[in-house]
Amino acid sequence: MIVFPGNAQHIGTRSEQQDAFGISEIGDSEFLSHGGVLAVVADGMGGLAEGGKASRLAIKTFLEAYLKKTAGEPIGDALERSMIETNDAVYSLAVELGEKGNFGTTLIAAVVHESGMYWIYAGDSRIYLTDGQALTRLTEDHVYGRKLKKAAEKGLIEYDMVLSHPARESLTSYIGDQSVNEIGKGFHSAPLPENFSLLLCTDGLFKFLPEKRIIECYSDDPREWTQKLVDAVLEEQNPSQDNITAVCLKIGEPQIRTREVKVAPSKKRRTKLIGAVLLLGFAMAACLGIYWKVSRSDSPAVLDQDAASQTVVSGDVLPDAGHQADGNGNLSGIMTSGDIPASKDIILAVPVKEDGGKKIEAVPKKGKKK
Repeated sequence: MIVFPGNAQHIGTRSEQQDAFGISEIGDSEFLSHGGVLAVVADGMGGLAEGGKASRLAIKTFLEAYLKKTAGEPIGDALERSMIETNDAVYSLAVELGEKGNFGTTLIAAVVHESGMYWIYAGDSRIYLTDGQALTRLTEDHVYGRKLKKAAEKGLIEYDMVLSHPARESLTSYIGDQSVNEIGKGFHSAPLPENFSLLLCTDGLFKFLPEKRIIECYSDDPREWTQKLVDAVLEEQNPSQDNITAVCLKIGEPQIRTREVKVAPSKKRRTKLIGAVLLLGFAMAACLGIYWKVSRSDSPAVLDQDAASQTVVSGDVLPDAGHQADGNGNLSGIMTSGDIPASKDIILAVPVKEDGGKKIEAVPKKGKKK
């Protein structure tokens, strides 16, 4: 199978970029055989101290932790271990900075492997799966509003409270607390068929762009799709636009589109061709005894075979396996690891623990309410 990545990011109207993301090394065939390709996205909690520092540390720690995976460790276990190690690192820095309880980030991570796909998350960033026609959301938002909705479904509160509660967007789980209150995870037990894509994104995208628009922007090229998503959000010109991050892992190579461009003859060649036509016309007229008055040529110019057309390729040529990301993380390359059998049903996210035996307190995402 082939996995092709794409990503795009924008600071929005904020003064600091608090989103961060990473994609694992794809040139290590030995690791790919058991670890697959990992994408991870984090959104520092806006308004809390050092949100950008928290998200960047989370990405760095998670990547390093996952790359310690051995062939004998299941992917799901490696993801959960990496999540716990990441939380410990972010929490330790919070304590060191004297920002305990005021320092954190969301985190989503997904792995595409020849055996299937796996994902894990904490917070309200999202992972979607698409075939270009419809979106399937693989994550649940860890926000207080979700708990309010469940209470309303049980008849404990009115539905109006779900929409009007001032803390409805506050996080109930995030990276950076003493322990992670709630970890969501899921898996897909067979390889994805070609042309399916995973989209990882922060709330700066999905809160400003409806899911219908997300799919309308779809492109077979993951680099083009992620950039179109960011551009579509920016076109809304929202004065309180949050940071935007979109990362895609596409199964299969993007199709390289081509278009034919007609090349017009040069002025010099056109003059010679018209002259030749005129001379031929006079010769024919002389043979027939008829004099033609020629004021202009109505025949189209005739192009030689070489100048008739040329093919222009739009987009970059796919790199060979093992090409790595550039300094901006825009292109990571492709990897090959076998054929793709038929897909099976998706197992949606299953929380590791709902309440962890204790009351979960909502943590406000200061400055992120829209």
